[in-house]
Amino acid sequence: MLEDWILSKLRPLTGAPLIILRDPQRMIQPGAMAVDGWAEAHQYAAPFCYGNLSLRDMVEGIRDDPHTRLLLVDRSREDARVPLFYPDLSVEAGPDCQLTLTLRDCLVETTGDAHWPQKVNERLLSALILEHLPGVLQAHRQLREVDDSRFTDSDLDKIVMGAMLGINPFRRLTVSEIRRLCVEQHTAVAKLAGTISDEVTGGVYQMIGTAPKPFCWLLDRDPTWVIRAFTLAAILHQHKLDYDLLLSNLAPELHGYRGIEASFLDEALQDQLRADPDRVLEDVRDTETFLVEQPERLALLMRDSLHLDDARAARQALRREKLSPLVRSLALLSLLADLLIHRKLGAHKRILRELMEQEQDPGLMALRRPSESWEALRTAYKRAIEVLDQGSTLGKVTKDLQALDEGALTLAHFHELWNAKQLNRLDYYISDLDRMLRLGNNMLPLAVQDMWPELRERWEKTRPALQSTIQRWIDPWQNEVDALFQDLCRREYGNWIHQEDAPAIFTHQFLRRLVQPHWDPRSGRKAVILIFDGLRTDAWEEIVRPVLEERFDVMEERPGCALLPTETQLSRK
Repeated sequence: MLEDWILSKLRPLTGAPLIILRDPQRMIQPGAMAVDGWAEAHQYAAPFCYGNLSLRDMVEGIRDDPHTRLLLVDRSREDARVPLFYPDLSVEAGPDCQLTLTLRDCLVETTGDAHWPQKVNERLLSALILEHLPGVLQAHRQLREVDDSRFTDSDLDKIVMGAMLGINPFRRLTVSEIRRLCVEQHTAVAKLAGTISDEVTGGVYQMIGTAPKPFCWLLDRDPTWVIRAFTLAAILHQHKLDYDLLLSNLAPELHGYRGIEASFLDEALQDQLRADPDRVLEDVRDTETFLVEQPERLALLMRDSLHLDDARAARQALRREKLSPLVRSLALLSLLADLLIHRKLGAHKRILRELMEQEQDPGLMALRRPSESWEALRTAYKRAIEVLDQGSTLGKVTKDLQALDEGALTLAHFHELWNAKQLNRLDYYISDLDRMLRLGNNMLPLAVQDMWPELRERWEKTRPALQSTIQRWIDPWQNEVDALFQDLCRREYGNWIHQEDAPAIFTHQFLRRLVQPHWDPRSGRKAVILIFDGLRTDAWEEIVRPVLEERFDVMEERPGCALLPTETQLSRK
């Protein structure tokens, strides 16, 4: 905006051999297009002069060159003790080629408001206006929303103050604005003194001083501790904890920040989340760092107050916690340990459904930018549920198969078990979960040594607990199902390989039973057969099939079998 206005003043003078441009408020920035760029485009020398010695030194060397045009920029202040003196150049330029730029003229012409006070041209005030010009124009519009024509010196001070602080100076500050002023712009607040009238700044200080706790303390206390106390109180308040008592116990420095009203916590937090959610997340991260700095703080909150070692309390914490990724991660970590150690599958399946529902909530700030460790932890929890769920299904089906008469057992039973019930993925899921637990640091929200002792002990039991579940339950059930399948094959194999409609398609039947019904070689059309040698069906389902289904439809799915004299241990699986 400023450059466009300056250029509009220069354009009518294009081609004049000498132009004098007075800039007492120093609105022109050296190197900017408004003067230097214009001068270069129109072949002018444009010296910026502050004193008489520099003026003569720069001008005398070029003014005698008949091919050089001169744009003299007079940067001396109106109240300069020794103003620039160039009567000879003034006569030579003539009155039509001499311009004086003032900030007031710029503001009047830009806004169309002739009421701007002369005070805008004062040295200190004009520097602040130029530094915050977009904000000044915004605050001027806010003034006009209040009154169509009023423009006192006090209004001007409020406009400058609003531009410096990024607020609407003509209405009462919100709690969010008070917090932002004192935390992020306390330097600008301090700079107001001596520049803006005490009458205007006093109103801002009064609004801050009368704000509810803890924001009324922001002017005379360390903002870091004020915001930390507020954030901690907000986190604790979600869980219906006595935050006044806990603040004092978490750190002596927080003792003086008690008395925050619960109703104000809810109102102020929502106000800040609407105004600047990223700033709230930064405050939460700072608070979490503060908790982890001393293990006893973490234990006091997570173990002794939230009782995260108890599965029901951890589930409740996950339901209530909206702000802190650390609280949510430690609650889920505790639940993962409980799941693997105690194997109470039903409750954990309900918790997983609740987690998935929470992910659809845009107001859940703790999941606004989920960390890699949270994603890994949630994946491990889901995988553990899948392993135990499929293990439980395997156990039930094994008992059902064992109860069948030998002649009633068919290949369809195993096709249902491995494919329809997807138990062919169990080995894959087990190895995936074991890998995640072995590389557990990827999912931990903090170092193992920073955990409280009880959680650390339970976490270290998770992988041995999984191994025990596999060895005592899952492996025996899998071995029993494999043995029943082998007995079936031993009993029926001789009939199947001669049977036209055998329940499995053997390799010597493949072309006749699968390819020939769908393809006539005399048609000229080509058929493509993809053979994946040694690919387990769980890897097929998890990895390969989803890729192919992006371009192809599954028309038919049939079980097949290798010729058993060349079978491998892999094919028996």
